[in-house]
Amino acid sequence: MSIKWSDPPWIREQLRRKWDSGRILCSLLMPDDLFPLRIPLKRPQSSEVNENFAEIFLWIKSLKNQIKQETGIGYELVENEMVHRQSGRNLLPTHTLIPTTCDALRLLRKEREGDKFLELARLIQAG
Repeated sequence: MSIKWSDPPWIREQLRRKWDSGRILCSLLMPDDLFPLRIPLKRPQSSEVNENFAEIFLWIKSLKNQIKQETGIGYELVENEMVHRQSGRNLLPTHTLIPTTCDALRLLRKEREGDKFLELARLIQAG
């Protein structure tokens, strides 16, 4: 796809930035307002719907192939209805939603690191 819309690797990269900043590990120790995490998607504009209808269909399919309901891990999609005078009513993804810290760790394949972090935190608190 030559068009610059958010795809599953882009979504994981946005989540990885939260990991790199330490926010995800912090939310393991002290739950905060990070989760559920909403990530706005770069998506087609209304003016692009008719000229890129096939590409938009494939884009939506690629996003939906990776949703939590399909894979058991990952993200949920938030969709809004777009009404276009030529193509009618269409649901377009606007955001991803990562419900919990556990979902984020699973999506990033960092579950072991999260467990180790909690184990070390418990040792420090007990010491």
